[in-house]
Amino acid sequence: MARLLSTRPSVLLHKRYTKENGANTVPLTLKPFMTERAAEKAGTYELRGIESDVFVRYKPEYISRGGDHLVYRIPDHPNVVVKASWKKAVDIFREAQSRALGDDAARSYAEERFSTDVRQKNTDVRNLRRYFGEEHTLPERRYLMQVPISQSILEQLLRDYYQGKEPPPVLVKNIEGVQNLWTSVSVQKKCNELLDPARLSFCFGRFLEDTSPDEDYYTAITHALLYGSNHTISTREFLLFQDKSPSKGLTHLIERAQSDPGLKSQLIDFVKKAITYADNEGRILDLIGKDNVIFTTRDRVWNYLLVDSLPLAVRPILGDFREYVKQPEGRVIDRRRRLHLLQVINFARAINGTAAAVDIRERLPTPEIPQSLLHELLHWNSAGKE
Repeated sequence: MARLLSTRPSVLLHKRYTKENGANTVPLTLKPFMTERAAEKAGTYELRGIESDVFVRYKPEYISRGGDHLVYRIPDHPNVVVKASWKKAVDIFREAQSRALGDDAARSYAEERFSTDVRQKNTDVRNLRRYFGEEHTLPERRYLMQVPISQSILEQLLRDYYQGKEPPPVLVKNIEGVQNLWTSVSVQKKCNELLDPARLSFCFGRFLEDTSPDEDYYTAITHALLYGSNHTISTREFLLFQDKSPSKGLTHLIERAQSDPGLKSQLIDFVKKAITYADNEGRILDLIGKDNVIFTTRDRVWNYLLVDSLPLAVRPILGDFREYVKQPEGRVIDRRRRLHLLQVINFARAINGTAAAVDIRERLPTPEIPQSLLHELLHWNSAGKE
C-alpha cells in the first residue's frame, strides 16, 4: 500500500494510469475482510490485533460487498475505491495450508496462480477504454497484494466459501495466527453515479438455463436471438425470457429507452460497441450483476458507464465458444466448460435481443449451436455431472 498510495492516487487516475506495467505485486494493508451479513450485524469491523503503520496512516474503511469483492474507501482520497477479492484470498489460503507452504512459497504460488489474471484484467481495462471511450469507463489498476485478516473474519469467509458447510478441519485448525493473505486487489476511480437513485442498469441476472425452461421454447428463442430463425420474438417476450435479475434491470432500461430518445441513443451506442468489442476480441462483458453497466443523467443528458463489467474469464471465451461448437465430436462438458458456454450464450442473447429492441441491425455473430449441446446444457445438473 505504501508504494501504491505514496505515489499520489491523482497520478494513478491520470491517463497514464492505464499504461501497461505488468502484474504488480506489492504488500497492501486494508481493514479486515468482512461479509455483507456480518456487516449488517456489527457495522464496520475495527482492526484488532494487527499492527500496521500503513493502516494507521491511510485508515481504509469498508463500504460494501459486491460479488467476489469487498470494497473500501480511503478517507483522505475520496476519489479512490479499493476492491479486494475475498474468494482469491481463500483460494490461496487453502492451497498454502494443504501444501504446508511457508510465506515465500505462498507468495510464489499466488504469483503463479493469479499474476496472469491480474495482467489480463489490466489489459481488459485498456481495451474497454479503447473500444468504449474514456467517457464511458473508469480508470482502474489491478495488483496482487497481501492484505491483513483477523481470525474471526477468516472463519466467516471460510463459511461463506463453503456455502454454510463445515470447512475442512485442516483449514480451521490453522486459522489461528494467520494475519495476512495474498489476493487480487483493484484500485479504481470512485463512481459517484452509483449514488444516483434513478440510475438504470444493464443486467439480466442468473442464467436462464438454471431456471428449468421448457426445452422446445428455449431452443426456439435461443435460435432466434443468437443467429436468426423463422421464430419471431417480441421485446416483451425477450425480456420475460432473458431478464432474470431481481431488479428487472434490463426490462426497466429497455422500456424507458423506448420512450426516451436520449437514453435510447446511449443504449444503442453501448450495444454497438459491445458487439464490436466482443466480435473483435473474442471476449464478453460481465452483464449479470446489477450496476456493472449503468445509465444515468446529468443536466438531462444521458450517459453510460462500465463500472464493473470486465470479462470474468482470463481466456477469450467467445473465441473458444466459436471453435468449440464447430467440433461436434469428442465434446466434454465439465463444470468450468458449462459455465463459460452459458456466459457466452446469455451475453449474446441479451445483446442481440436488446439490439432488436432498439431497432438496430447489428448483431453479435454466433455459430449455430447443435441441439444436442443445448439439451446437455439444460439437463447438465439433472444428469449429475461435475
